[in-house]
Amino acid sequence: MYQTFLSKLSETDRVNTSRALSRQPYHIVFNDDPPSLALNAQLGNKIVSNEREEFVPFKIIEIRESQFTGQTMLKMLPYET
Repeated sequence: MYQTFLSKLSETDRVNTSRALSRQPYHIVFNDDPPSLALNAQLGNKIVSNEREEFVPFKIIEIRESQFTGQTMLKMLPYET
């Protein structure tokens, strides 16, 4: 899935993402035009907790290109980035 994910990104984003995810902390910020991907995923059935958060992991089944651009998605977010 990782290679499929990278293949959907622009060359610059692919290189930057690969570098960012090769060392801790595993984090990348797309300031100018973030990629927008569509994911099909299967939700897990276990809540994972730590001292800062609770979440339900999911398994990505398919990665597709989104019909939206990154900037369009940013404008749709209910909070300020």
